[in-house]
Amino acid sequence: MELANDILKEYKINEEVEQIQYVNKEGVRRKVVLLYNGNFLSNNIKQKFVIQKKEDSYFIINKTDFSEWEEEIISLFKEKLVLKNKEGMEYYYKRRNDIKLETNGKKE
Repeated sequence: MELANDILKEYKINEEVEQIQYVNKEGVRRKVVLLYNGNFLSNNIKQKFVIQKKEDSYFIINKTDFSEWEEEIISLFKEKLVLKNKEGMEYYYKRRNDIKLETNGKKE
């Protein structure tokens, strides 16, 4: 994660993976925990979002029952996503290809 004052903070392995789905102009984010056997568990907490264009940038507008916030899309490719929050912190996401979410966590 890159902080606003050009300080780079590196985190160790995170057992939670953020699943992001965007279909028909609506999105959902949720956390899943990977298990050692290749399966996963979900906390079933869904965070809804939409994408809006503001001037020359695109933003993810996140909403839960408790809060609403936005993140600017800095970079978006098939294998990589970079978001920046209002504090200027950048978050880097990399696509995971080693789990099968469409099969409810069961490897084929």
